[in-house]
Amino acid sequence: MMINLEGINKFDLNQEKTSLICFTAKWCGPCNHMKPLLEEISEEYKETVDVYNVDVDINKEFVDSTFRIPIVPAFYFVKNETLMMNKEGSLVKEQIIEIIKEIENNESNTK
Repeated sequence: MMINLEGINKFDLNQEKTSLICFTAKWCGPCNHMKPLLEEISEEYKETVDVYNVDVDINKEFVDSTFRIPIVPAFYFVKNETLMMNKEGSLVKEQIIEIIKEIENNESNTK
């Protein structure tokens, strides 16, 4: 299940999982198009990935002070409090899954 964050001032991310933080806005067409795909990914990868949705308008102060997101949608892939990758603009489901798998493969290769 995708986690919608509203009125946040910090993230409390699960250290055991990869976190996919999606920065979106209600007025953003591509963002709205991606929500069902992100829901699917959050269900398919629920054992290894937490998917967060952060509305940049509702969380403006936090986003501006922490991330300074230039465009939406924006995707931040975090593992062990480290930004592993970030992408801006629309992505297809396969691209997101490829990034998740790459992060998981890198994690297993370092153990």
